[in-house]
Amino acid sequence: MTNENEIKPKYRLRKNHKPIYAILFLLEKGNVKDPIPSTRLAELIETTCMTEELSRKDYNRTCRTLVSHGMLERYYNSQTRRVAFKLTEKSLIIAPDCFFDVFGTDVSSFMKRT
Repeated sequence: MTNENEIKPKYRLRKNHKPIYAILFLLEKGNVKDPIPSTRLAELIETTCMTEELSRKDYNRTCRTLVSHGMLERYYNSQTRRVAFKLTEKSLIIAPDCFFDVFGTDVSSFMKRT
């Protein structure tokens, strides 16, 4: 019999979640500590992880879902009126695996190549 405190929630990790975690993880490991503006994150995903144009509607819905599940922190800049994101403690646990799935290597090896 399993103790309720030992049960870990399972989060569905979809294909379109991985690039978000991977890019934010790379930026964090590259000492970018500020939240990444949503538009910049979308551009980075589109140019580094995709072969076709990113559907902004799907991307925005995905980010909202990840925020609601506690996997992304959402920031709003009232001056620029832009949204920005950072990884949460929960998403930092899975981000290295997502990075490997997206880029085929670990983040430290990737950073040495660039």
